[in-house]
Amino acid sequence: GTTFIVTLPIGKSSFGADQFDSNHEENEFISINKEEEIDDEEESDNVTTDDSKPNILIVEDNAELLSLMSKMLRADYNISTATNGKEGLEQIEAESIDLIVTDVMMPVMDGMEFTHRIKEDADYCHIPVILLTAKTKDEDREEGYNVGADGFITKPFQLSVLHARIKNLLEARNRVQTRFKDKAYFELKELEYTNLDQDFLQRAIDCVNQHLDDTEFDQQSFV
Repeated sequence: GTTFIVTLPIGKSSFGADQFDSNHEENEFISINKEEEIDDEEESDNVTTDDSKPNILIVEDNAELLSLMSKMLRADYNISTATNGKEGLEQIEAESIDLIVTDVMMPVMDGMEFTHRIKEDADYCHIPVILLTAKTKDEDREEGYNVGADGFITKPFQLSVLHARIKNLLEARNRVQTRFKDKAYFELKELEYTNLDQDFLQRAIDCVNQHLDDTEFDQQSFV
């Protein structure tokens, strides 16, 4: 019938200056370089959208990490957020998204299912997806790539690494778009895309070929 009560102090006021570990990362998921430090005062509740910036969707159930990534990326991108895969799908349907950063372990719908849903949808399969996870096994990484992920970053990670991966994927997509614009003719078999991409392109090409003699067939008709 004995009861023991243990009280653990967690406030900084409960400890002396010599009891703090100056090398300890305050956030277990992410580390920040000095040049990456973010001023909370710069963030506004009413963030305006810049049409010249790509639109990034961040899906993360950890509120602190979600806020941190949003602040860091907002200087270069328009940021939308969600706390699970289900909310992420709703965001994609409501907004034009250029790239997705998503955690793997989340409630309601995890990152694997979320990515699979995106890559199986012809309307969204072109959107690059970066998975964030604390899992380090090869089979976990393999599963991520099997569902269609374009990038894989293991926690903890540097914000600069995430920023560089996003930039790299967006630049790669832009290069592909430029190739399409500059090339008058291309063989579908030369392109390295998913089955959904190939099916969409083939239907588009067939549609154009069927209307080559139709002078009234314009861009609006094609859409």
